[in-house]
Amino acid sequence: MLLIITDRNDFTADYVIAFLIEKGLPYTRLNSEDIGDADVHLLFKSSGNSRSLRIVDVKIDINAITSIWYRRRFFPKVPSFVRRTDQEFAFGELIHLFEGLLPGPETHWVDYPAKVWRAERKLQQLVVAPHFGFKIPDTQVSTDPISLRQFYKKCDGEVVCKPIFRGLHVQGKEAKAAYTHKVCDLELDEISENKIFPTLLQKRIRKIKDLRITIVGQQFFGVEILTSTDIIDWREPDASPNYRCFDVHSNLMNRCLAFLKYFGLSYGAFDFAVSKNGTVFFLELNAVGEWAWLDRELNLGIRPTLIQHLYKKSEECV
Repeated sequence: MLLIITDRNDFTADYVIAFLIEKGLPYTRLNSEDIGDADVHLLFKSSGNSRSLRIVDVKIDINAITSIWYRRRFFPKVPSFVRRTDQEFAFGELIHLFEGLLPGPETHWVDYPAKVWRAERKLQQLVVAPHFGFKIPDTQVSTDPISLRQFYKKCDGEVVCKPIFRGLHVQGKEAKAAYTHKVCDLELDEISENKIFPTLLQKRIRKIKDLRITIVGQQFFGVEILTSTDIIDWREPDASPNYRCFDVHSNLMNRCLAFLKYFGLSYGAFDFAVSKNGTVFFLELNAVGEWAWLDRELNLGIRPTLIQHLYKKSEECV
């Protein structure tokens, strides 16, 4: 049985589940928003254990799970009957309950949460990348506005700012995207007023294209992303990118595979920028990166490949 750990707004999970239903493959979806309403029954003994939970009308036998596709962090909604003063405590209890009851090393994970969390650290990626032959843009992270301004001048003002963790800022029910953008003098002045907050600046790559390389097991799916030359982040609403497939060079393949192996991952979506002189710069690895929109647009075949990978240790097959 395949378990999909995600949330209610995961389009990529929807995209895969539609194919699972079409093929008649068994699966169970666990949305983190529903965890607080689950009925949990656990029994642990030296001779074995029994673990099950029920969410609404769906019963999950934890012992029957052979594969887990980890898409989203557990982020449970604490039930309304819990007192406000106890909600932080209850939140932590729910997270540790559900992370603790999931199957262990014998289960086929794509990928194991602790390994994903480690790989998601962008600064750790920048430390590790050169050891695998990747070239990275000059980067400075600092709480010192003077140091940041010196870096800005050293790069002749050709500097971008990006989030250290993720590009999504949630305020209540409103979510705003934080895109990579070019830094100006005015923004440096604003940074000076908030000097205790760490800021990541990176030398801008004058690029001719971006590369998104998605890896599932040993399978590579390369996509070139083309935008106008003044676009910094191809994900921003006005970018209007064009996509086309490309064959990944064996040298780049080997580096990407070695990078994934270092973090213990079998899936990853790599982002690179190609400069005007042809230099390929490593930007980041997305350990649970999105791919469904590219698969639909270019008919890459990521979905069936991923499903085969998810079920490879199960009796079911595509």
